[in-house]
Amino acid sequence: MSDFIIEALLEKWDDVDFKAFALTYAGYADNNLRCEEYDAIIDVVGEKKAQFAKKLMEKLNKTQRTELLLRFRPKFFPTNVEVDKLLADMKKIFLADGRFCIMEKSALAFLEQVMKK
Repeated sequence: MSDFIIEALLEKWDDVDFKAFALTYAGYADNNLRCEEYDAIIDVVGEKKAQFAKKLMEKLNKTQRTELLLRFRPKFFPTNVEVDKLLADMKKIFLADGRFCIMEKSALAFLEQVMKK
């Protein structure tokens, strides 16, 4: 997906749209968004925003997903306190299916390092 398309999308996004994307990113940490994880995302952001985030996630490769998350995190979650809350919500998604695999643990550790200022 081109930078132009991503920029155009994000101009219309609010913090809930970005949160839906971030939580969906967490759900795909082990390359498989499970029903329990998706349902947990819907509980937080609503079905419409969760569906859009899922569709967008499926169009991006892993590098593009991470770049989008890191590039626009300051716009929607500018403080470390807000990032901590987002990371806590992401951890809930990791745990939604009753397991916390090594890929999810690694993803969370990576996000804790790179998302804070």
